[in-house]
Amino acid sequence: MTPFRARALPAVLFAIGLGAATNAAAQQQLNVICSAQGEWCNAIATEFQRETGIKVAITPKGSGESIAQLAAEKANPKLDVWFGGTGDPHLQAAEQGLTEEYKSPLLKDLQPWAQKQAEQSKYRTVGIYLGVLGIGYNTDMSKMAPKAVMTSPVWNWGPYYVKVVESIKNKTWKNDQYWGSMKDNVVDLAPFGPMVTDDSKKLVADAKKKIVDGTWDVFWGPVKDQSGAVKIAAGQKMSDGDMLGFNWFVEGVEGTIPK
Repeated sequence: MTPFRARALPAVLFAIGLGAATNAAAQQQLNVICSAQGEWCNAIATEFQRETGIKVAITPKGSGESIAQLAAEKANPKLDVWFGGTGDPHLQAAEQGLTEEYKSPLLKDLQPWAQKQAEQSKYRTVGIYLGVLGIGYNTDMSKMAPKAVMTSPVWNWGPYYVKVVESIKNKTWKNDQYWGSMKDNVVDLAPFGPMVTDDSKKLVADAKKKIVDGTWDVFWGPVKDQSGAVKIAAGQKMSDGDMLGFNWFVEGVEGTIPK
């Protein structure tokens, strides 16, 4: 892929340093696949067209779909720029050679974390914005931060309470511990926020299906701790008791547990 370099390319778009098609200026159209919010994509296209006179064709796609398209079109790229989205897919694309090396003259003006990302990718991508995203807990917290909350795990105890009341009425109730699950409809996810892409929603839906039918679990091995020691063997999963006594960090987590 040949990175597109236009004389008057606005700073925000120039900074990404990603490219695909060969002659955007000559053909008077820049083909952009955009994984950011729609308003961002449209604003960048409008500003670029105003400054250069070159038409911008925006294709909105999530990060997962974008990297899949880049891989499929590697031999004959139809895109000039991939803009926005989460950082990991961009680094993955760089590692697979799906994007071209380019050092923007504006790189020195970016934050240190962005410069570090550019260096890690051998200057095949660079972050130009950093957003704060979060996942709520217990209740749907989207009203508190609608532009930041991706979703929230929620607990619906109604079905369980109905079952308990019925067992009391039938004189079959027993005193025991209960761990509700998605299969029981006690645990679920709140609606996704607007920043969650369709491909991400599909990944979550696929994982949820596996959790419900018992073919996969979040705590399924192999899982290692910080030192690299295997804490959960392949094919095994943590028991409820192990979860209650969880006193170690998984591999990749930085920090220490106070003693």
